[in-house]
Amino acid sequence: MKGDMYRFYTGFIKVSKFFGIKAGRSVWKDCYIYTRPYQSYDLAVSELKYLRDSIVPALGAKIIGYDIETSLVQKEEF
Repeated sequence: MKGDMYRFYTGFIKVSKFFGIKAGRSVWKDCYIYTRPYQSYDLAVSELKYLRDSIVPALGAKIIGYDIETSLVQKEEF
């Protein structure tokens, strides 16, 4: 039905990534890594755990924090 709202979940991780050395000091920059949107909370958590445990350590970044965001959208936009 037109106008129905649907909930979707997106996981994100805030990391501090090493960008190099400038003037003799290490330069770290904070950035976010997002998962794709999921309609199931369990799938979003599973993907976030995979990113946290496997992908981010391989990048050499420090994990600052992570969470799951919830949003409402209409079916046509999802």
